[in-house]
Amino acid sequence: MAFLSLDLREEYWTSLLLLAVLLLWLYIWQSGKKSWPPGPPAWPIVGHLPRLGQRSHVNLTEWSKKYGDIVAVRFGSEDVVVLNSYRAFKEAFVDRGAEFAGKASLPLAKMFSNNGKGITFASYSEAWREQRKFVLRAIRLLQNTPSNSETIINREAATLVTSLLRHRGEPSNIQSDVALSIFNVTCSLVFGQRFDYDNVDFKQFVSSMNRISVNLGSLGLSNAFPLLGKIPFLGFRDAYESLESAFEELRRFIANQVHEHRQTLDPNDIRGLLDVFLLEIQRRTDSGEDAGSFTDDQMMQTVFDVFIAGVETTLSAFMWLVFYAARFPALQPTVQEELDRVLMRGESVSAAHRRSLPVTEATVMEVLRLATPSPLNFRATTCDVTLRGYRLPEGTWALMNCWAVHRDPQQWTQPDTFAFTRFLDKEGRVTTPPAWRPFGIGRRACLGEQLARTQLVVFFAALLRNFSLSLHVPEGAPLPSVEDAVLGVALMPAAFQVRAIPRQI
Repeated sequence: MAFLSLDLREEYWTSLLLLAVLLLWLYIWQSGKKSWPPGPPAWPIVGHLPRLGQRSHVNLTEWSKKYGDIVAVRFGSEDVVVLNSYRAFKEAFVDRGAEFAGKASLPLAKMFSNNGKGITFASYSEAWREQRKFVLRAIRLLQNTPSNSETIINREAATLVTSLLRHRGEPSNIQSDVALSIFNVTCSLVFGQRFDYDNVDFKQFVSSMNRISVNLGSLGLSNAFPLLGKIPFLGFRDAYESLESAFEELRRFIANQVHEHRQTLDPNDIRGLLDVFLLEIQRRTDSGEDAGSFTDDQMMQTVFDVFIAGVETTLSAFMWLVFYAARFPALQPTVQEELDRVLMRGESVSAAHRRSLPVTEATVMEVLRLATPSPLNFRATTCDVTLRGYRLPEGTWALMNCWAVHRDPQQWTQPDTFAFTRFLDKEGRVTTPPAWRPFGIGRRACLGEQLARTQLVVFFAALLRNFSLSLHVPEGAPLPSVEDAVLGVALMPAAFQVRAIPRQI
């Protein structure tokens, strides 16, 4: 009996120990759950990826209505915190800007950044801060040159009008015409020269950019599962190889420009951003100063970033302007009446004109709100951080859902309705609500916001000053919808055709 009694006591203590371990595990699990944002149930291994689909920005916004403005999701094995309100944006990216200024370590980002160089996809570091500050200073410097951005943009807007006149009002997809003009704006600002549309190198350059945009849309899943890019029959490997070759072609084009500019560099004749870089490298070399981040590799990657980040998003934004104007033609007469009143025949839009074009500017802003060309932007924490009681380890991906902020009924009256007047004050002047964030927020906000806004207003003004637009829909085909948008480098409307009918002015 003593032996049996001892055995029972051992079973008792074993059970008690197991119960204690279980309770401890439940406590730790519950504590972890309390310190991590809520979110929908995830699938094993793949996380939430199958549930996001092609319209991930829309689905994430729907989840925020149930789980709140900070939602936890998983992309494969990667934990991601999605911020869905302006309040959350401000708390993270403004009030704690340095702690949320990292860049998510996406496999594709490594390819984009040539292993962490440049600005757009580089990690938050002294080199990144040095490069960003330098580019901002260079942009301001170039405003004071004879070929400043306003002159360049107006020249390309006029070229676009000439290109569209050749269509003679026939149905056409004008995206290629628009793309060439936008590319030439960036080429002029960076290299100090524009290219003829039939220039072989320029055509190859534009083709490479198009391939990047197309292939990125098919590689989203491989960002969470890089090994998928190694499996031949899934199609990811072909897309990766096409992407890599496009990157190589772009870098080769930029390298040729660097070589040519270096041979003809003149400090008294600064042609563009590339010259400013080359002069800084030369200055540091001549003075014996530490080169810091001013190496050829960094310079080429920063130039590469300007094209990748600037051209595609500007193209997307302008195509949305064309789409909304053609799809909802009632918005055109109000803008055209303002343009006809302010501009003389054949006159281009200047900085002085823009103050007298509030309706045009507000219309552009409202389309950017509704379309949001960059709906999702990845960031990462640079250290362990606590946000609203949620403990986020260093390196946690923080996803900025600009689409949700632009559709937030707490920020916008009837957010799904087009109303340019929301961007006008009582005196009819343009006003920018804090929640309007098509160019991001915080330390990684778009460097070229003012430049992009100028380009969009000038191009849109040139378009509606010279043409009336109507959507062409083949017989029996459904009307193109905002819901058909395609998410690649930027959110692009699905292919559509318009008639650009010349106006009598």
